[in-house]
Parts: sequence; structure tokens; C-alpha cells
Amino acid sequence: MMKRSTKSKVFIMSLNSLLLAVFILSTWCFYAVHNGEDPIILAGISFITDPALLILAIILLIYGRRFQIPVFNRLIPLLGIVAFLILIGDPFGYFLIITYNYRTIGLIGIYTGITLSILTVATTVAIVVSKQNRSQTSRLK
Repeated sequence: MMKRSTKSKVFIMSLNSLLLAVFILSTWCFYAVHNGEDPIILAGISFITDPALLILAIILLIYGRRFQIPVFNRLIPLLGIVAFLILIGDPFGYFLIITYNYRTIGLIGIYTGITLSILTVATTVAIVVSKQNRSQTSRLK
């Protein structure tokens, strides 16, 4: 049987890998729009990315305490949902102080996706390293 800390690491790494894949998909959609593709690609974010982020957020919120996942890591999918909804659902520039331009929305979406991806990787590494340090410390006692 696997130890609890190993199960926890595997759970965190697998969920955060799925989260990273969703952010990469959404970043690709924004990149395509920024490069002049048809803006209908952004519907992929509404129909695929946002529901996937919602499911991952629910899983992280439910199992977060059990696997000792920090609150910030549990909130990353929700940050993604809010950011993408603001970018896609803001056709007249009310929230963004810019004129509605698909190239600009695409560029902001690219930066948002990259930032959320970096946050996901950084929190995953931090969690796994801290869990590894804790397990090594507990072995020494």
C-alpha cells in the first residue's frame, strides 16, 4: 500500500497537471485569437475550459483538507474561471479599460493563462517539496 504522504503527492500532482493542461488549452485559444483566428474559438473556453475548471475547483475544495492542500492552491481554478469570464464576457470593455479588440483580449488572455500556469507549477512544487521535507523530518524523529 502507498503511504498517505505519497497518495497526497500523487493526488496533488495529478490534479495540478490537469489544471495546467486546462490553462494551456485556454492560453492556446487566446493565442489563436490574438493571431487573427476566428473569435469563435473563445467559445471553447466557455464550453470546455470553464466547466473543467469548475470541476477541478470542486474536487480541490472537497479533498483539499484531506490531502492538506493549501487554500491558495485550491483557489487557482476559481481565479481562472473569474479571469476567463471577465475576458470573454466583457464585449464592451466595461471591466477592461480598453476598446473591445480581439487581438488585445487574446494578448491579455495569453498573459493570464501563462500567469495561472506558473502559479500552478509553483504551488505544486512548493507543496511536494514541503511534504517531502515533512516526511524526511518525521523519519528522523
